[in-house]
Amino acid sequence: MPLMAMALMVFSGCGTNLNEGLFQAASASGRSLLDIFLTDLQNSVADALDSANTPSGEDQNGGEMTPPENTSGDQTPIDELTGDPALGEEIFMANNCSACHCDDAMGGCALNAPNLVEVSVDIVDDHVRGDAEHPGGKFNFSNQDVVDLQSYLASLGGS
Repeated sequence: MPLMAMALMVFSGCGTNLNEGLFQAASASGRSLLDIFLTDLQNSVADALDSANTPSGEDQNGGEMTPPENTSGDQTPIDELTGDPALGEEIFMANNCSACHCDDAMGGCALNAPNLVEVSVDIVDDHVRGDAEHPGGKFNFSNQDVVDLQSYLASLGGS
């Protein structure tokens, strides 16, 4: 769900002036409404381009395609993988996690986002891919992506 639509839903029924609520949310994250809108637009365009480039399930000759080999680490259980904090930081930044959790992942920049520093890999996985609530939506992360992200978050705490 686009960020602006989520913001409208959050503020629409609580008796808060919508314009004031949006201004406060943007101010708290240190970003202007234009920054948030442009980030949301950029993500929407990228998603549309990704889906346009996704194979339809057939090759050019009309035959069934063989699925690509899984090289993302999904076949290896999370507890057997080693995370790379540098790759995790790239995932954190590329998916705009800082909009809610702040640049330092300490949380509270928007939507009462929690502190993520040193959170366990199971909690990260459950919130970004599993059944736990995550207002930012779910992500199509591989097991390796989740471990890299958690490794980055752990590195922020210095332990």
